[in-house]
This record gives sequence, structure tokens and C-alpha cells, in this order.
Amino acid sequence: EAIRRNQNMVVKALFDAGRFKKTMVLYDGEEGFKKRLDAMDRGDIIDLKSPLNYHVALLHLLAKCCSSKNGVSESKCRGLFELDELLQIIRHPRTVEDVAKAFLHFMTECYVDADVLTANLSHNVEMWNLIDDFLRQVTAIRQYPQTVDEATRSNQELFLDTVIPMLTAFFH
Repeated sequence: EAIRRNQNMVVKALFDAGRFKKTMVLYDGEEGFKKRLDAMDRGDIIDLKSPLNYHVALLHLLAKCCSSKNGVSESKCRGLFELDELLQIIRHPRTVEDVAKAFLHFMTECYVDADVLTANLSHNVEMWNLIDDFLRQVTAIRQYPQTVDEATRSNQELFLDTVIPMLTAFFH
């Protein structure tokens, strides 16, 4: 219960009206989507002090605040991004891996492994398209087990850290 209380305190502090615009760098909406893509295209993810890296860290923090099926935090965080918006970001070909990983973690904790079930999640076509993408990537990884290049290792880490937990929660 102490963890849930701390999760709620962090979310409350981040969502505080006086701090919201300063703390919540979200790149939300259509304009934010374009800004995020431009930042990824510029390689801002490499700069640890970039707003894009803060954005990624913030998404991971919000996901952690929703973990263990914390319904209070989940409901607040669901107000930041619609499920379809998350799926669009994760599946976009220009989305870099670190950003996709953060959004996948956020989606898993807020929508998939959530206290309040998401209506029609199992009927969402884009969700099934995402799962299909994952299956193709697993096949590619499996076909080249001896490959130890950085891209393959990074792809394997993405699967172990985010894809497997999301799929486990989705089919649970």
C-alpha cells in the first residue's frame, strides 16, 4: 500500500496545474507528433539533456506509477494519450527504439495490464497489427541466432524488456 501511495503522490505532483506545462513534456497532439518525429530524425535521443530524452524518461516514470494495477494513476495517465495514438507512435517507421520502448511500456501499464480493462482492446485492429509486427520481428531474431551485431542485440533487449511483458499481459 505504501508503494501505491507513493505512485499516486508522484502522479499528483506531475499533474499539478501549476507545474503541468513545465514537467509534462509530452509532444501530444498532431503538432507534438511532428515535433517528436523531427527530434528523432535529428538524433536528439543521443543527447542525454534533450527534451526527447526527458520525454522518454517521463513516460517510463508514468508507466512505473501505473504498475501493479494502480487504477488512480492509470486513469490520470490515460488522459494523456489515447490508445490509438500510442499504437500510431509505436508502429510509426520513424520512431526510434528508445521512444518505442517507452511508449510500449506506458501502453502496457496504462491500457493492457491495467486495473480497469480497456474496452474492445482485444478487438482493436491496430493492436493486432502491432502484435503481427512483433511476430515478424521474433521470426527474424529466431532465424539469425548467431548474429551478434548491435541491432540484433538491441532488438532482443526490446523484446525481453517490453514486448514479452506486453504480450503476457494482453493474453492473460
